[in-house]
Amino acid sequence: MYLIYIDSSGTPLMKEDENYVLSAIIVNENHWTYIDNMVTDIKIKHFPNIEPSKIEIHAKDMVNKVNYFKDLTFDRIFNIFTDIYRFIGDEKTNLTIISVIIKKDKIYPHKKKQFDIEEWGHRLIIERIEKYLEKVNKNNKTDQYGLMIEDTVSPKNDEMIRNKVHIIMADGTMYSKIDYLIEDPLFTDSKWRNLSQLADCVAYCIRRKFKSNQSLAKKMIWDDYFKIISTKFYSKNGNYLGYGLKIFPDR
Repeated sequence: MYLIYIDSSGTPLMKEDENYVLSAIIVNENHWTYIDNMVTDIKIKHFPNIEPSKIEIHAKDMVNKVNYFKDLTFDRIFNIFTDIYRFIGDEKTNLTIISVIIKKDKIYPHKKKQFDIEEWGHRLIIERIEKYLEKVNKNNKTDQYGLMIEDTVSPKNDEMIRNKVHIIMADGTMYSKIDYLIEDPLFTDSKWRNLSQLADCVAYCIRRKFKSNQSLAKKMIWDDYFKIISTKFYSKNGNYLGYGLKIFPDR
């Protein structure tokens, strides 16, 4: 069984200019305990006097100095980011990243009103997750299936996404049918899931990497973090663009 943790960064509203990113971290159940324990260790390292389950490594909260991060210096905050991204990129950390970037400024103006960003993001990422599972099952004697676990937004929003994903799961995407993903996503609050928090950090890093209106100093920071985690993108023949990282539209 593969557990697939999905989170987003940016808003799916077309009136907002920033890119919308949907990211998935894929982990085989056999490696789940190691990854979960290591994230807990990072929390203990930086917050030794606080119960780890109370700390949510949420990228936006960290950058905006919210909750447990409000009294930290930015040096300390970025030390946490560094530990998280280095752990993700470490060769011992057995996980795979698949992400989709929806570039709103590239959507044709006459299509923007009817363009559903969340639907397209989920269609593109599910398609690539399915291709990844096809690859890992190619030489397996027993099929390995995938279960999606997505960060909750609100009951109403979760239900809307569930309905959209249900259609994709039943009918397939435009390019492939769905054989290895089971059921629609399970929605959960990321504050209880260490791996959901990793997915959040990945989505945030990718959005900042491709953000156009930011200072050169900030761009360099997120370029460096992106380079660290890029080794974990799902790739084909050494190329992750279009596979582990889909930019839509691509021109």
